[in-house]
Amino acid sequence: MLKRISALVIVFLMVLSALPVNAAIVTDEGLLPFTDVRSGWYLPAVEFCYVNRIMSGKSETCFDPKGLTTREQMMTVLCMLSPDDTVYPQCSFTDVGASSWYTPYVNMAVAKGYTSGISDTLFGVGKTLTRQETVTLMYNFARANGKQCPTEGDLSVFADTADTADWALDAFSWAVREGIIAGANGKLNPRNPITRGELAQIMFTFTEKELYDCEHSYTEESCTESAVCTLCGLIKGMPLGHSYPILNCSVGSDCERCGKHIVPEGHKFTGADCTKPMTCSVCGASSGTALGHTTDCGICARCGVEVFKDNYSRFVYYMTQRGMTDSSDLNVKYLMANVKHTDGNTSTQYVKYNTITRRTTFEIIYKFVDKEHYVRTIITMDLGPGSSYYVESYYSMNSDLTRYPFYGSGRITASDNSFVLNSYHGDSSYRKQFESVVKGTLLLNLDASNTLIKEFTGISMADFGFTAFK
Repeated sequence: MLKRISALVIVFLMVLSALPVNAAIVTDEGLLPFTDVRSGWYLPAVEFCYVNRIMSGKSETCFDPKGLTTREQMMTVLCMLSPDDTVYPQCSFTDVGASSWYTPYVNMAVAKGYTSGISDTLFGVGKTLTRQETVTLMYNFARANGKQCPTEGDLSVFADTADTADWALDAFSWAVREGIIAGANGKLNPRNPITRGELAQIMFTFTEKELYDCEHSYTEESCTESAVCTLCGLIKGMPLGHSYPILNCSVGSDCERCGKHIVPEGHKFTGADCTKPMTCSVCGASSGTALGHTTDCGICARCGVEVFKDNYSRFVYYMTQRGMTDSSDLNVKYLMANVKHTDGNTSTQYVKYNTITRRTTFEIIYKFVDKEHYVRTIITMDLGPGSSYYVESYYSMNSDLTRYPFYGSGRITASDNSFVLNSYHGDSSYRKQFESVVKGTLLLNLDASNTLIKEFTGISMADFGFTAFK
């Protein structure tokens, strides 16, 4: 029977370095210190291996359950399970240096027959361990330390038994019989690299079931103490941890299980931001007021968010910031686009905003390709969106856009884009034709304006009440 040495206090797995685990392995919360192991099938195994110092983490807060293990790291844990003060001779493998951290463990493992390397000259330092290699090493270790290892496990139930190397069949038969290996989804996956979570599970099962001839009589766990076997000293897992109601930074709190009192330490306030006051990270209490944004209309310099009371304010801000300046009136900012239509005619589109009068205009100058004739249509609105807007339009026969011979005005309703010509100047026989042309250019005007303001200000004509653009 193998003997437990000092309740396995010195047993640990050197995965990244030769450093032992932290001295403090019990937390008030009853949680592992590893933030990447809070749940999962491997959690009980990792807890067992951690509190019994069989495996440590890759760092103080990271266990890395999906990470892999190398051959020399596995030799370390096997040798630690049967500590021996003997200094074993240097092995003959050419890839094992005389002064590496793992050298004493590899030398011991070779001398005791745990491993014979991957060839006559190579141990396989740095080589990732497979599942069949892991099970074989455990099998060799058990036999070398006097354990009876019957190989009567039924491997026929696994779909990939044929993938197992001949030298690993006895080891798998033993491991399956003893319940050390259960497979995954009906497969042994013998050639897959073994993960740290899988290794923890194997070490858990092997240590508790196989390493000691013990019936295990565990004490009851408490808030701060794990369950411990009174016969062999194995630790079952993590303590329960304290159970506190909602903490109060002013009066403290008592554990609902053991009554331990947490002395209030005062609030731990995080800094205020634009929208929230200082907030205690423990109890959620707030203090003071939010800082507020650095602007009432624009981009907050502190938090970088847009601060606009409505979409029209956004339009005004971006027109002011991004619009070009009209050389004839420095108070006017504008956007412009030239468009060629499918009928060959062209138009120039303007969106203008007067920073003094706060008047917004959408203007289109439509030019007929076959003659020097123009139709200029302007939609004007004052002080933001409304239900209907003033429209002025006229026909010109020259490039200076003189009002000749037909011009008129009216209103366009935003809700349905309907237009009514209220006044008309020109030959009365051309009134209907003029109104028809105006309606056509109005639709072009609205469509082009929608494209322009969406590109430069991020809103659309729907924000001015034109439902067709929602």
